[in-house]
Amino acid sequence: MKIERYLSQHDAATLSRLAENLLRLRDVKFNHAERIIELITTSILLPENSRRDDYVSLYSTVVYRAIGTSQLNSIVIVCPQDASEALAKISLLAPLAMALLGRVVGSVVAVTLPFNQVQYIEIVGVQTGHDETCVPAQFKRDVSGVTESRP
Repeated sequence: MKIERYLSQHDAATLSRLAENLLRLRDVKFNHAERIIELITTSILLPENSRRDDYVSLYSTVVYRAIGTSQLNSIVIVCPQDASEALAKISLLAPLAMALLGRVVGSVVAVTLPFNQVQYIEIVGVQTGHDETCVPAQFKRDVSGVTESRP
């Protein structure tokens, strides 16, 4: 059985803009844009006006547990610039977030850890968050449509 991923039109557009901006970066050892593009292209895009509250989306709070344990953990998957370890807000570029994004409650996903270790995680619950945009400030457009560039 193949585990499916779902993305809202808004999340897909936000991820696409982030991937586009990441592809513009130079001199980086690893560019996450390819992983984001793969996530978008392998996901089922939900119709514009549909509403589903049973899958992991950007800025949703995810309650999960590692298989073999009963301890519940919760995180909020956010854009890279909004990540905060102290607030349990993890960047969508983190392996855990990439594994969870788009998955439905009850799914068991494999998270690749350092040194090629794999941990299996079960999604116990999801609380939909508010929409944000993942475009870093240096790429945001002003009202005239001109790209703002900051050093």
